[in-house]
Amino acid sequence: MYKPLKSFKGKTNKIKDDIKLAYDDLDCGSCDPHSDNHLRLRKMFNNTNVSLVQGSIDYHRFIPICHKDHRVKLKKYFEKLKCGFYERNKKTKDYDFYEWTLFETLKEEFKKKKIVYLMFDALNYGIEEENKKKDYEHHSLVIIFIPLKKGYHAYLINSHGIDTKDYTTYERFKSIYKRKKTINYEFHNNIDVVMMKDFIDFFKISTKIKIRYNKTENHNYYGANLQHGDNYGVCCLFPTIIWYYFNLYYKKSVKLGQMKFDTSINMLKKNQLIPFIHLIFTDFDSKYENKLLTIMTKSKCSKKVDRMVEKLNYRFTKKILNMTVAFLSQKYFEC
Repeated sequence: MYKPLKSFKGKTNKIKDDIKLAYDDLDCGSCDPHSDNHLRLRKMFNNTNVSLVQGSIDYHRFIPICHKDHRVKLKKYFEKLKCGFYERNKKTKDYDFYEWTLFETLKEEFKKKKIVYLMFDALNYGIEEENKKKDYEHHSLVIIFIPLKKGYHAYLINSHGIDTKDYTTYERFKSIYKRKKTINYEFHNNIDVVMMKDFIDFFKISTKIKIRYNKTENHNYYGANLQHGDNYGVCCLFPTIIWYYFNLYYKKSVKLGQMKFDTSINMLKKNQLIPFIHLIFTDFDSKYENKLLTIMTKSKCSKKVDRMVEKLNYRFTKKILNMTVAFLSQKYFEC
C-alpha cells in the first residue's frame, strides 16, 4: 500500500527539481490518456462506483465554430472527441487501456449509473508571453458527473477559481503554425461555461441523456484561485489532488477543527462544491488550515479565502508541489 498524502506535510525540495520530477519522471503534464500519470491515478483507488476517464478539447479549434454557433460543425466536433480509460483485468490483475469516443464512453458509464471523474485537458487554452515570445499554454480541468434518479449533475473545476469569471475573451492565433498574429473572440460568459453548455447540449442531442448544469457556483468552482503565485505551471497536479480527496472522502465526512461536513459526493449534491475544494487543501499548509477555519466559522465568503491564498503566494504553491511530487514518487505507484 502507499502512505497518505498528508504524511508528506513538511516535505521540501527545490521548486525546479520537483517541476522536473513532475513533468519528466512522473509524466504529470501528459495530455495523452495512455500515460503513466493516468495509470497511477487509476491504481490509487479501486472504487468500482467511480470511473476515471481522461480526454481533451482543443480551444484553438473549438472557439471559432462556437463563436459562430455553427451547430453542424459543433456536433461533429464533440462527437469526434476521444478519451481513454484503464480497466483492471480480473485474470492478470493488470490494467488494460482502452480508447473510445468521449460521448460513447460517458453514455456507457451513465447506463451503469457510475460516477465519472473526467480529467479534461484544455489544449491551447490561452496565450502566454515568455522572453518576448507568445505561445499557447495548456490547462487542466476536471468535470465530475454524479447520477440522479433521472440524468446526471455536472460539476466543473478549474483551479483558477473565481478569476475564471473574467475569462470572457479568447485570444487566438490566426495560424496555429506561424503563431504571430492573433484575433480576439468575445463572449458573454466565461469560456469554461461556454464550452460546458455546448458540451452538454450536444451530448443530450447525441445520447438523449440529460445533464443538469448551469453557470452558477453550484456547478462551477468559483472559489479561491489556487494558483496564486504559481509561476511554474503546476495546474496538472490539481486533477490528481482532487481525485485523491474525492475518493478519500467518498464514504467519510470532511472535517475542519470542530466543524463537520459531509462526504465528497453529498457536498457536491448539496451545492457545496466550493467549500469541498477549499477544505481538501488544509493538509498542505497549517496557516491555510487555521485561517480557513477562522473564515468558515464566521462566514462563507470565497473572496476572503482567495485573498488569503493570494497572501500565501508562492509558498502555498511550493507546498502543494513538494508534497504531491513526494506522494506520487512512492514505489507503489511505479508504472
